[in-house]
Amino acid sequence: MVTAAVDEAPGGVPVIAPTGYGTATAIELARARNARAPPGCCCCRRT
Repeated sequence: MVTAAVDEAPGGVPVIAPTGYGTATAIELARARNARAPPGCCCCRRT
């Protein structure tokens, strides 16, 4: 879903991607997404 948003967004439009599912997975997702587009991640923790 995030890849499609990055591919479709006009140049310069930031895409904020969610991360989660524990620290290790959040880091992995953020790194993968930042490789395709400028950084922008929304990190949320469960309470």
